Amino acid sequence: MGASGAIYLVSSSTTPTSETTETVPVTTGDIYTFDNVDLTFATSFTLTGNFDDFFGGDFGVTYASSFLTTPQGSMSIDANDGTFTYTVDKADLVTAGQTTVSINIQSANFSTPGDDDTLTFNFTLCFASGTLIHTPTGECRVENLGIGDPVTAADGRTVPVKWVGHVTVDPMFNPADRLDPVRIRKGALGPNVPHTDLIVTADHGMVLGGLVINASALVNGTTIDWLPWKTIGTSLTYYHVETEGHDVILAHGAASETYLDIPDRQSFDNHAEFTALYGDVPPMAESTLPRITSARLLPDALRTQLGIDQAKYSCAS
Repeated sequence: MGASGAIYLVSSSTTPTSETTETVPVTTGDIYTFDNVDLTFATSFTLTGNFDDFFGGDFGVTYASSFLTTPQGSMSIDANDGTFTYTVDKADLVTAGQTTVSINIQSANFSTPGDDDTLTFNFTLCFASGTLIHTPTGECRVENLGIGDPVTAADGRTVPVKWVGHVTVDPMFNPADRLDPVRIRKGALGPNVPHTDLIVTADHGMVLGGLVINASALVNGTTIDWLPWKTIGTSLTYYHVETEGHDVILAHGAASETYLDIPDRQSFDNHAEFTALYGDVPPMAESTLPRITSARLLPDALRTQLGIDQAKYSCAS
């Protein structure tokens, strides 16, 4: 594709998940894909690297970059030697509802058009704090909800928030595997449900097929899986939205139970706030929907829908 031949990525601070490498003569550009760039516990992502001319040496070769998708973040590249820096803030991706960013890298030799390569980033925007809860005026981050704020129930009703409990846990002091959260990938529960990757505690109830199902029972090892503590590296804050009853609301577009007072509110960092507001209250009545706590108890049709290995739960196994 021109006198400069092919360009290729000779170094980067993050290794691509996959590469489609061109050959000479050049017919297609290199494609470098960075899958599952996890912004769960980070506020931004930065990739640095260097492109070089396929034929060795940068004499007479210049480099330029441009966004192929909606530009989120900033990309700078040194026209003379191909070194680059790409940076994006998680908040910008969340605001744009965007999980994929593609950038074109082009080389040229003097005035001759050169090669076109592509960097594609597939971001994982899953988090506990930051979870988007549906309200009558749009989605709201769970940590921004306050007492009395209206949220939309899955059946279309508007119900007020009674309290938002929060608890911060740290993998250094909570190493047990049972504390691993569950990550539900975009579209794992149905078309675009959830609409963005979602993180919940293992015993949090997702509502599917008329059942309240603990997230741990939904794990299929691919689109729904454990998020090991060792990958977290920093503390994680969980928020629990309480309404007057045990309701079903929408988190990232997925039907999800509101807080049920198991465990006791005293496990929350701000439990004193609830006591000051409401004093001692009787135990909350649980929803009449059946609860599933194990994949073994799931109907076969749901296990098939979710891609859970049926053989593990057959009578013959």
